[in-house]
Amino acid sequence: MEKKALKILDATTRLFLRDGIKKVTMDEIAESAKASKMTVYKYFSDKDTLYLHVGRQILQAHAAQLAAVAASRATVYQKFGAALDCIASFADGGRFALCGELAAYNPALDAEWARYRQTYRDTLYALIGEGMAAGRMRPGLDRDMIFYYIDMGVVYYQQDEAYRRRMRADEAFQERFMDFFIGNICADGFADGENAG
Repeated sequence: MEKKALKILDATTRLFLRDGIKKVTMDEIAESAKASKMTVYKYFSDKDTLYLHVGRQILQAHAAQLAAVAASRATVYQKFGAALDCIASFADGGRFALCGELAAYNPALDAEWARYRQTYRDTLYALIGEGMAAGRMRPGLDRDMIFYYIDMGVVYYQQDEAYRRRMRADEAFQERFMDFFIGNICADGFADGENAG
């Protein structure tokens, strides 16, 4: 995609996150992108096309972040933490909710959601497999059980604003909760130094 089109998408994303999809006009998008309205329409024929491209850009960027976490040379413990941080920041910044709203306006974004979901799933399964191979997961749990346990927490975090605020604002609560949450699937000593695998 051309540099000008990317600039328009970035400006549109910022406006959508700040003001909401329905309140943003094509004139505001052009002004924010420092482009003419004609230039905006050159790259994006209408708002539906913009919805699709903004959502696609956000989902592809987040999927790439998750894939990079899984491919890193960090310990399993560090990768789990980085993956959960990445997923949390996706919700915290409003991008997750924005993508859901964009998909409601343009169903063509469903395919991109499916690709993102597959990357999300593949990343978590890879980390779970790595943790199991290193003996870092509680015995008796299988991959599906661990995945759905983590996914349940992620979905709740994404959908409950009060919970997200508490997790962000109360560090002691966040630490206790994460110890409990991770402690239910990880073997004792999971985070301990060199043994974190």
